[in-house]
Amino acid sequence: MTTTTTPADFGDRVRSVLAGLPTSGVIDRFAANDLLLDLLDAAASEAEQARVLQALADLPKSNMVDRTDLNALVATLCSQN
Repeated sequence: MTTTTTPADFGDRVRSVLAGLPTSGVIDRFAANDLLLDLLDAAASEAEQARVLQALADLPKSNMVDRTDLNALVATLCSQN
């Protein structure tokens, strides 16, 4: 069975992830990377995939990522949908 994701589905998924993210503190870079990779899996169009890949590239390179930085990257994905 093949499922397709519409742009609205992707936007809903991004908003759902964003709503569940804590707004303060830090997160391990690998966990932040995994979160974005999950969104990459949910991205159906090339444009959505490109935006998630850009967010992955923009993720701070330090071992710990400030959650406000991660939230801003995810919010950008949501606002572009």
